[in-house]
Amino acid sequence: MIKQQWYNNFLEAFSKKISYANNGVEVPEEINAKFCEEFNRLPLYASEEVIECINLLNKNSDRPIFELYKVIRNDLCESKYKEFKKVSEFSFQIYEIPNKK
Repeated sequence: MIKQQWYNNFLEAFSKKISYANNGVEVPEEINAKFCEEFNRLPLYASEEVIECINLLNKNSDRPIFELYKVIRNDLCESKYKEFKKVSEFSFQIYEIPNKK
């Protein structure tokens, strides 16, 4: 259930960030900060397939988002830990607080 809650937190932050970007509106600081926090937590619980899917989505925004939901569902149904064998990179999201004048 904890893993399910963490995925829920990630997907909520991801969805909020995407909705601003899709509407051509600047992402508010607090939304971006929450996304960065949840994104950086992924290696603690997400499967290798989920991380690979997110890496591919980051590289190609034209990929359908439902692929991510499919691999997350598969990960939630799988109860065995599998070590990472194929993940070659994972980039952290760093949130910079803009200078306010």
